[in-house]
Amino acid sequence: MSEQITFRLKDEDFTKKELDDKADELDISRTDLLKKAIEIVVRLDPLFIKNIDKIAENADVDFADVIKGFSIGRIAKIDAKKEVWGAPVLLEELMKTDEGTPDSQFLYDYLKEKYKKPMIENKLQMLLEKEQEAELTDEEKDFLIKNKKGQAYYNSEKFKTDKEQREKFRQMKENYQVEISLEEPKGKGESND
Repeated sequence: MSEQITFRLKDEDFTKKELDDKADELDISRTDLLKKAIEIVVRLDPLFIKNIDKIAENADVDFADVIKGFSIGRIAKIDAKKEVWGAPVLLEELMKTDEGTPDSQFLYDYLKEKYKKPMIENKLQMLLEKEQEAELTDEEKDFLIKNKKGQAYYNSEKFKTDKEQREKFRQMKENYQVEISLEEPKGKGESND
């Protein structure tokens, strides 16, 4: 059984003509257009909606413009990759498991970490090159120290502490090293030869 939902749109939101024009453009009815719009928003995760709202507010654009801009950017990246490499592109954003699609927070965390790795490598490479020619800022030195790279790290207290810990671990490992053999224990005076 279907439920009927009725609501009014103010002219400052959308006019009936604008809705009809968009429906005609998509070759669907006005009702199907409204169903599609509602379906999109209802299926969006609250975290996603809050983030899009925040981005829209900061960029001073509409909610739909953020989604449109990000979608176009991603589609352009996919098409560019296909054009250059000539192969299909794996869309991790659309991953599925036996339980279905992951929730927004999991997907966000996974993709953020994935995207950070090459950025960190690029920044490290840039800072290591800069370190050879110029003085680094404290923030840049901290970044190198955090990632254990460059002279900033080797001259830091963290390196000395890390070195001491590595040495303690090495000594501990040597002291507690036990030989494991799968051979039968030898009796006195016996040899395995």
